[in-house]
Amino acid sequence: MRELADYSGEFLPDLSFQDFSRETLLKLLTAYAKLYMGMDGFWYKSVMERHGNEEALACDMRAWDMMIKYE
Repeated sequence: MRELADYSGEFLPDLSFQDFSRETLLKLLTAYAKLYMGMDGFWYKSVMERHGNEEALACDMRAWDMMIKYE
């Protein structure tokens, strides 16, 4: 198994998460978590600007309630 620190270099058509080092996977997971929460913030702000804070909060709570079964 490879222990890649990044994906620089030649194209690897069979690349998988197992090819990366533990440290690299932890960095990637942290980046994905930040993007996930950031997207929620942008979504909330977009609804708030169009429909007000009360509606944005109601939509946000509903979305997170529906997401619980996938977490």
